[in-house]
Amino acid sequence: MKLCSDDVMNAYTAEYLGHNILVKKSSDKTKVGVSGIVLDETKNTFVIKTNEQSKKEGIKNIPKKGSEFEIEIDNVKYLISGEKILIRPEDRVKIKNWGA
Repeated sequence: MKLCSDDVMNAYTAEYLGHNILVKKSSDKTKVGVSGIVLDETKNTFVIKTNEQSKKEGIKNIPKKGSEFEIEIDNVKYLISGEKILIRPEDRVKIKNWGA
């Protein structure tokens, strides 16, 4: 797998549900390193199912604001700024010219 930060347009407009995600940076240092599968996404957060044992600890709500994520899509890992995806996911996936 390669790590890509150049061609992120596809990543910004992709559907994230069911994809692997890793919190690379966060204003909340306890969130850094959290990884798992995206269960849900809102305008402001990701809900991630981690591999932790207890039910309560196995589901994490991660704010997008102040965070940077590594998301794997089609065997390519993308670095995504949470600040750039503070938009409802159903609106984000419709954007054709991201950043234009």
